[in-house]
Amino acid sequence: LQPMDQTINWGEALNLSAAVDTPEGSTYQWQRIVSGDIDYSNLEGETNNTLSISQLARKDEGMYRVVVTNGGNFINSESAMVTVVTSGFQSWQESRFLNPFSAESAIDQDPDKDLIINLLEYTFGLDPMTPENKALVEITSEMIDSVSYISFTFPPISTDAQMSVNLESNDTLSSIDWKPLTNGIDGVIISATNEAYIVKVPTSSAGFNRLKVVKN
Repeated sequence: LQPMDQTINWGEALNLSAAVDTPEGSTYQWQRIVSGDIDYSNLEGETNNTLSISQLARKDEGMYRVVVTNGGNFINSESAMVTVVTSGFQSWQESRFLNPFSAESAIDQDPDKDLIINLLEYTFGLDPMTPENKALVEITSEMIDSVSYISFTFPPISTDAQMSVNLESNDTLSSIDWKPLTNGIDGVIISATNEAYIVKVPTSSAGFNRLKVVKN
């Protein structure tokens, strides 16, 4: 029995197994090689015929095999490619938290207590462990072609196809009547650059505005 290639979602369990014809007296050592390495490395403590990782992360990707030793002889199993399906936010969790599966790394948490939850910290490329010393949005006014505008300036948005970011407006603060502002509609001007995410709204469009970030 040889270990098989697997594609697994981030956070789910990995189980690889191998079996030999003469298990009695056999010892096992699981190994892994990742892109850029020139040889396999032993996985510490993984000395059974089954390898299990309870919560798989992107760092666990690679080629796995087991070395079976018996009576002074050894044989390598076939290699199994393990691929981890990871979103941009999950990769960010790995890069920012010692334990990316901890409660403090969840989307709705605010570990640095700056009133900016992790989802927004990720969206705007901020550090979830360092409180921001200024507001997330800067609000200014300006004239464009004799039209008065209110300008909302946010930090630049991290690119992620699985996220959607919109400034929404509402006349009454009703929870069901919010509508996204669209560039070029009703005089709205939206620009997203490497420096900032900016939404400009004519002051004649009186109402309430909010930023909505959705993880699809």
